[in-house]
Amino acid sequence: MNSSVSFSMSLKPMSINAAYYKTRSIKTTACKNYEQVLAMCMANVPGLTELKHYTNFVVDYIFVHPESVFYNKEGRISAKSFDLTNCEKLLQDVLFTTIGADDRFVTRMTSSKVAGHTWEIRVTVTGQI
Repeated sequence: MNSSVSFSMSLKPMSINAAYYKTRSIKTTACKNYEQVLAMCMANVPGLTELKHYTNFVVDYIFVHPESVFYNKEGRISAKSFDLTNCEKLLQDVLFTTIGADDRFVTRMTSSKVAGHTWEIRVTVTGQI
């Protein structure tokens, strides 16, 4: 039996590179604020906390970048767009804290970045037994 929850947030993702001070042991104020905003957005997602009863998870992330950031002048993917793996960890930690499960039970994760009109993070998480 599977159960999926999908939602989106009109947020710019934060890179893990900007989340910690140089020692990598203390989170920046910007990171703490970002995590609070993520938690507030996720707190009201219907069905999200009910996924805690599942034994493993499949997660899909889509990071939408404004076209002006996604593409450079030559029409290629810009260096200003985020490295996907750098965006995943902060988001995943808050997501699974909200669910009430440990993200070590994620058995598959996909992520992609696409061009759009504004910043947006789209999430689908599926609980599996």
